[in-house]
Amino acid sequence: MLHFKLSRLREDIPSLLKLAGPLLIGQLAVITFGVLDTAMTARYSADDLAALAMASAIFISIYVGLTGVISALAPIAGQLFGAKRYGEIGEEVRQATWLAVGLTVLGGAILLNADLLLQISQVTPDIEGKAKLYLNILAIGLPASMAMRVLMALHNAVSRPAVITVVQLIGLGLKLPLNLLFIYGGLGIEGMGGPGCAVATVIINWFWLIITLGFVLFDGFYRPFKIFARFSWPDWHRIWTLLKLGAPIGFSYLIEVTSFTFMSLFIARLGTTALAGHQIVANMGTVIYMVPLSLSIATMTLVSQSIGADKQERAEEIGWSSVFFTTTLCVVIGIAVWIFRVQLLELYDPPEEVKLFS
Repeated sequence: MLHFKLSRLREDIPSLLKLAGPLLIGQLAVITFGVLDTAMTARYSADDLAALAMASAIFISIYVGLTGVISALAPIAGQLFGAKRYGEIGEEVRQATWLAVGLTVLGGAILLNADLLLQISQVTPDIEGKAKLYLNILAIGLPASMAMRVLMALHNAVSRPAVITVVQLIGLGLKLPLNLLFIYGGLGIEGMGGPGCAVATVIINWFWLIITLGFVLFDGFYRPFKIFARFSWPDWHRIWTLLKLGAPIGFSYLIEVTSFTFMSLFIARLGTTALAGHQIVANMGTVIYMVPLSLSIATMTLVSQSIGADKQERAEEIGWSSVFFTTTLCVVIGIAVWIFRVQLLELYDPPEEVKLFS
């Protein structure tokens, strides 16, 4: 039965925005990493920007697919939170961490052996070498990134996304000076060009993990969840439950993002100008995509909490309110992007030939 009431929008939209707002700010902070990488590498050289475009496309496909699997923790923990079964949340977090370890090994193996994917682009050996170095560096930060996704899923489930947002904004403040240092060089460090972006990102990924673990360890809010109450070996039944829920999510994310990945690899055959233009447009598209993504995460949190509290009809109302609001908002954003497309491209300040291609 369809449970959708226009009268509920007045109540549901503020609830969604209260959760989605911090999520969106945090996601945009992370996406701004890509904006800074693109803009700063574009000023360094077109070859480095081409390498960045190829490598980041491959990394994002792998990362989004793997983290989609981990996101299954959020609805499971959200239901437990809604049912006030706080003590069971810690065990789910520990099992999600084991799953993250396995996925990290898989993702790291792909990043360190991406030669076949890079060869699809048929670029010069110099560009391919820089792209490979970029991916190898990011592999060092993958364990921190995956562990951080477990903590992010936890915070979303318990309606505390603002904690993650604060941590992400601090990281954003570090990104610019670290990029300047590793892309262009300074303080005795030789400039690395595009791969320098990866070094900056890895440093911040580990910083994020340490800070967020500090929140969870020392803030009394998390004590009822008993996350660090004991050590747990892998529970294959719980891990299988996470996989059954998370694998379809990760696969759907992978399909969405992989289309951009292969576009980057094939467009690379057209030359560095074409690939640089594609990188700018793809980056802009990613920024826009964060709006419905944040709303979907907020919806998942509220729906799972309602189900946990045994309010099935309320869960359906929230879901349909979100579909209506998100669809309407995305139509408005799409129209705005079409109208202001030239002004948006100017924000990246690319070379004129790249701007024309974009």
